[in-house]
Amino acid sequence: WFHPNISGIEAEKLLMERGYDSSFLARPSSSNPGDFTLSV
Repeated sequence: WFHPNISGIEAEKLLMERGYDSSFLARPSSSNPGDFTLSV
């Protein structure tokens, strides 16, 4: 569920390809270093 080397666009593509309800992933924020982003 944690993807350290993925962009927001790549995260969106990955989640759309899987297509499962309640899917999510976490990744480091590209705009706020040290923060994390949760994509659902």
